Amino acid sequence: MSDTHSLFRILAGDLRRHLLVLLCETESLRVPEDLRRRSTAQAQVSQQAEVSADASRATGRLAISLQQNHLPQLEDHGFVEWDRETNTVSRGDSFDEVEPTLRMLLANADDLPADFFSLDR
Repeated sequence: MSDTHSLFRILAGDLRRHLLVLLCETESLRVPEDLRRRSTAQAQVSQQAEVSADASRATGRLAISLQQNHLPQLEDHGFVEWDRETNTVSRGDSFDEVEPTLRMLLANADDLPADFFSLDR
């Protein structure tokens, strides 16, 4: 990452930030399944039948947004490697450039807005 402006532009996107934070904890993710599953688990969703239909629509919208916008941006910066055949995202060659900022944000999560790491805004 060559400059601070570009770094914070990437982190300004909720989906991009959420995905990168999850990659701090794991080597790879299936998208959008792992993003939606982890977000839903964090929100402790009840009312399973209603949520199921809504979650299906939301997952479809999430997949489109990731494929057309967020993953290409992250891949262009080298933060992720995206396997389009398996819908798997893993840490890219430049992930180590963004990881210290992500870890700093995580360490100060109590001082950030409650929905800072959430997809459910």
